Amino acid sequence: MQFRSIRPGEEKAVIGLVKKIFSLEIAPDLSEEGIAEFFSYAGEESLMSRLKASAFVMVAADGDEIVGMLEMCALDHVALFFVDSRCRGCGIGRRLLELAVSASLEEDPDIRDITVNAALPALAVYRALGFDSTGPETIRNGIRFVPMRLALRFSRSAG
Repeated sequence: MQFRSIRPGEEKAVIGLVKKIFSLEIAPDLSEEGIAEFFSYAGEESLMSRLKASAFVMVAADGDEIVGMLEMCALDHVALFFVDSRCRGCGIGRRLLELAVSASLEEDPDIRDITVNAALPALAVYRALGFDSTGPETIRNGIRFVPMRLALRFSRSAG
């Protein structure tokens, strides 16, 4: 398994993974409005636009196949985080999160926490990764989520 930053030209494969997992696991609990909102955000063009601004994506690749991805926006917010169901339970998600946090801290050593708007089916995973809820279940533009935060217990500048 190779863990690294997304490479130019991999946007289609990354978004393909995202859309496949979303459609199977998250979309059934959302309204048509929520599904449309998600797909407008999780498109190749949108991703490329965010990558040119303040986002970055870490991927897990098994040979030529992308089996996991994590998009971080503004260095401290997980925007998209998906691991293929065939590869879960092997630490791929944890490793992607560790790499993303490390990359964020390289850019800004003063980051104290990482946030996410967790889809309901992913709550247990985020809790297992150390995230805590910071508010109640919310619906925004048809997307159901729970705001969560991962407190970073260390800082690069602390030594």
